[in-house]
Amino acid sequence: MKGSRYHDGKFVNLVMHEEEEPLCPISLFTALAFADDVFESGIHSFTDLRRLKIPEGKGSLLIPFKQSALPRYLFRLCDTHGVSERPSTVLQMGALLKDLGQRASFQDQLSFYNMRRESPRRLDERGTPAQRKHAMGHNSEEIYQSYISKTVAVDIQSAFRRHEARTKLVDTALSMSLRRDSRAPTSLSKSERKEILGNKELVAMKSELKSVEDEIRRQYGSLEAAAGPDLLKEYKRLGALEQQQSAYIS
Repeated sequence: MKGSRYHDGKFVNLVMHEEEEPLCPISLFTALAFADDVFESGIHSFTDLRRLKIPEGKGSLLIPFKQSALPRYLFRLCDTHGVSERPSTVLQMGALLKDLGQRASFQDQLSFYNMRRESPRRLDERGTPAQRKHAMGHNSEEIYQSYISKTVAVDIQSAFRRHEARTKLVDTALSMSLRRDSRAPTSLSKSERKEILGNKELVAMKSELKSVEDEIRRQYGSLEAAAGPDLLKEYKRLGALEQQQSAYIS
């Protein structure tokens, strides 16, 4: 929940349902549950699950978890030795998502924020502002303003000319797919990496970024203390450009 990071119990429940593979969240979460053997009543596979029937006179069937499984984290660290009991970190999950974005040929870096930023727009298409605030965990309407894209999500041209809206075209303009290139390499050889790292434009950008960072630290002591000034805005702008230029050098 936004603004409730240190308050226990502040969360919302989302209703999920089955979809076609491979994008069915129910199948994915259930597979993780089977891997951890969390269900009571001797349920160990999808076959066992499909045998179950909703009792006559009831509208649903509750399938309980084992009490021993409740404290276990759903997403846990993995290494060459297997799966540990420690939770996955934000940095680890972010790195996996970044790698996924690279393999999907996105020019921009894929992150959890991309998904969260798209969520309010999708929710506005299906629900009310109050429902969107509830789902996103926003305390006020003002928070939503930071998620709004600079690209208008309505086909104004077609509206003025009284034509049918070209919604798919507008969606593409709002999507990361606009800058996706399936020809982009998913990895670099040592020689290619060396060539890119030696690129004059990238070297100059890194030097300028370092210069601005040094000046911020000289004036304010830290990047956090400089929140607001133009120097920090310039540092963030250069940082975003440098990150974009070197996104595939990993």
